[in-house]
Amino acid sequence: MRGTVLIAVLGALTLLPRTSLAGEQLNSALGATNARNAASATQIQLCNGADPARAITACSNIINSSAAPTVRSSAFNNRGLAYLRKNETALALADYERALEIDPKNVRALVNRGNIRQLQSDYERAFADYERAILIDPKDSGAYTARADSNLRRSRPDIALDDYNKAIAINPRNINALLNRGESYRIQRIFDKAIADYEAALKIDPKSALAYMDMGFAQANKGEYDKAIAAFDRAIALNPNNTVLYAHRAEAYEEKGDHARALADFDRAIKLDEKNPVTYVSRGNVLSARGDHVRALSDFDRAIALNPAYAAAYNNRGTAYARMGDFTRAAADFGKTIQIEPSADAYANRGLALIKAGDNAAAIKDLDEALRRDSANAGALYNRGVAKKSMGDMTGGEFDMAKARQMNPNVGN
Repeated sequence: MRGTVLIAVLGALTLLPRTSLAGEQLNSALGATNARNAASATQIQLCNGADPARAITACSNIINSSAAPTVRSSAFNNRGLAYLRKNETALALADYERALEIDPKNVRALVNRGNIRQLQSDYERAFADYERAILIDPKDSGAYTARADSNLRRSRPDIALDDYNKAIAINPRNINALLNRGESYRIQRIFDKAIADYEAALKIDPKSALAYMDMGFAQANKGEYDKAIAAFDRAIALNPNNTVLYAHRAEAYEEKGDHARALADFDRAIKLDEKNPVTYVSRGNVLSARGDHVRALSDFDRAIALNPAYAAAYNNRGTAYARMGDFTRAAADFGKTIQIEPSADAYANRGLALIKAGDNAAAIKDLDEALRRDSANAGALYNRGVAKKSMGDMTGGEFDMAKARQMNPNVGN
């Protein structure tokens, strides 16, 4: 008997927690400077502005002036935000450090340094910065939001909720807290509360494409694909050149069963950005599921050429090869997936491909590893039973298969 469990496809555009890691609003303390400060009102305004180049120049002028220490600390903070807008993370972090050397109680600089540390996956020190900011100013809505974001990013949505609630209680118009509390609810599958938060965010900013995108995620998670598509429509109308929005709407169309519109949206996304490997994998998934394996392979090949370390591209190309009956190439691609991103599913996938290729001994080793990583993987257990029986171990094989059916009565069907 051959293994009959379908090889899992890793989704390229899964709806992941999205947190706001950008800097806080520019420090308003600069606007409170008085005539004793050497910095002019114009320089203060520019340092507080959104134009990175002009802000860097103006903030530097203030830093090099005889302004009060707290004002110079704020100027370092604002210059750090300007550097961050230019993706010059190291310079931004250095400015936040200087801001805190001058004024250790600069809450904005603490939160912004925490955001940089979070971008660098230095979660413990980021969290410490947020906690210190809250101790300094327990009424700072942004600090609670940042600490909540840290927990959300670390897959602790239930813990994050308390801080989002505090942030919104302090400032009901904190749109980042509303959007991310919505994400916390969505991840916990409390969809109606998530949608209510997105609606509240849209009352504050009716032109927030991000709020409509998040609304689309929640509606898609509920299985209400028409509503999800309508939300993505609104987001696209506000931001028509955002490739991610087309890709997410395409996934909603695909879940609805409208393959033609799904492919059309993936085509639009690729036309807007021909160097995004994620979109090629997503389009390849749709093509492969429809049996158009040749075009699917072309998309997976393109994704791998753009990002040779993209595990999902190898995994899904392996799935396409398996569907075509080329189990040797499928096993090789699952092997690449394991090298880049080892997981129970990746070992289970290669194990099944090896069974189909006739290498049962190697398959058992892979399925053993899959079960070591995930003992509840009924498909891997069933397929190990198949491999054992193929090698003459009828007792061991029947035991594995029976146990797998106890875990999932549909396994092997």
